[in-house]
Amino acid sequence: MPKTIKSCILDMLEDLRETQLRKFRTQLLDRREEPRVRRNAVENKDIFDISDVLVSTFTEAGALTVTLEILREIDFSEEADRLAKATSGLSSTAGSSTASGSSAGASGGGTMSGGKHFVDKHREELINRVSMVSPILDKLLAEDVISPECYDNIRSKSTTQEQMRELYKSLKASGDRGKDILYDILAKQKYLMEDLNKNGAMATSKELLLETLEHLGDEELKRFKWFLHQADILQGFPPIPRSRLERADRLDTVDQMVQIYSQHTPEVTMKVLMKMNRNDLVQLLPNISSGPKDEVVTVLFSKADILEPVVPKSRLETADRQDTVDLTAHIYSEHSPHVNMKVLIKISRNDLQLLSNTSSGPKASGSSAAASGVGTTVGEKHFVDKHRSALIQRVNKVALILDELLDNDVIDQECYDNIMSKPTTQDKMRELYKSLKACGDRGKDIFYDILKQQEKFLMADLKKNE
Repeated sequence: MPKTIKSCILDMLEDLRETQLRKFRTQLLDRREEPRVRRNAVENKDIFDISDVLVSTFTEAGALTVTLEILREIDFSEEADRLAKATSGLSSTAGSSTASGSSAGASGGGTMSGGKHFVDKHREELINRVSMVSPILDKLLAEDVISPECYDNIRSKSTTQEQMRELYKSLKASGDRGKDILYDILAKQKYLMEDLNKNGAMATSKELLLETLEHLGDEELKRFKWFLHQADILQGFPPIPRSRLERADRLDTVDQMVQIYSQHTPEVTMKVLMKMNRNDLVQLLPNISSGPKDEVVTVLFSKADILEPVVPKSRLETADRQDTVDLTAHIYSEHSPHVNMKVLIKISRNDLQLLSNTSSGPKASGSSAAASGVGTTVGEKHFVDKHRSALIQRVNKVALILDELLDNDVIDQECYDNIMSKPTTQDKMRELYKSLKACGDRGKDIFYDILKQQEKFLMADLKKNE
């Protein structure tokens, strides 16, 4: 019987030890991209069930991409390489609509979960860190990914960052084939690519942890560091010596925690924050490997002194967010929003009570952002309009923001060049605001989402001071 992608995935899972399989299962549940796997679909399941879930959720070709991604994220590079080699040249089983595609898509090289390509996911890092652009252009020209005119145009740019930005524009015309070839060329820059693969997840976690600590006042930070000395509070995790934290600021504290606790840092942070009664900050943390970060909400839903009737704890212990919503809707019916509000008040998330407001029925129709609460503030004034002056003065990463606005068709190339021609970041931002007028709320929503990614600390500060 000929091998299929599914059978190769099953063979790989069979070779994993129990602890390795548990780590794989946890990482699969922690994926943020859609479609997501429900906890009850893989919790305490064997390798046959897990392989079935992978294929039914992502299709056979997509299951391979996700499996390879997870293996590399949990540092099982050898297993990933063996699986990629075993599936090289294999297609999905008959009837799979995603069997066809680029070679990189079939083998998992170059693509990420949710279909986002490696070169798109790491666009900012590659623009800033690729130093030898000319050899890359030579190979892209030889592979007919770019034309001689395009080659000369990119080479005419004065810095490597500008050359990489121009290259990204040119790749649009070649689609996934061009990205796959670029990925294969970049793969030979081993140190850079290994660093991007290995440190991407950790860097994101460190940023979120730092953002969480930014919400603590100076006295609270001292108390937070004090708890990190206490072995009885940390329950199984080693305390950090007092001398290493005595003069540490927020950034130093995060570095010390990551150095000692590694991937368990979010879990340790959650223990300390809950001890400090800062449950509102637990929700800012990245996903925690040892249990759902919705644990606070789960416990509260199971307490009769807060709610009547209560949701049975047994039905919530393994429930994810969607399961929790389904259960509360089933038990509390039209009273679900009021129940949610009581819980949010109890965990000090007053900022989220707006989501539970049912006193006046549905809001009037408007932009998609207004419907979801994204990018808008009370009174329906958009966040980017309300904070126009502050954003003009304080945004630094204008070029990166313009790159993404161009990619999302919010601005065109002529507008992009016009904005970039302005001498200062403030002038660029003023010109950008003029251009956003023609895009309406859609442009503002996309701009808002980009700001959340590129200017995290600025956005957190603006929201905190609203």
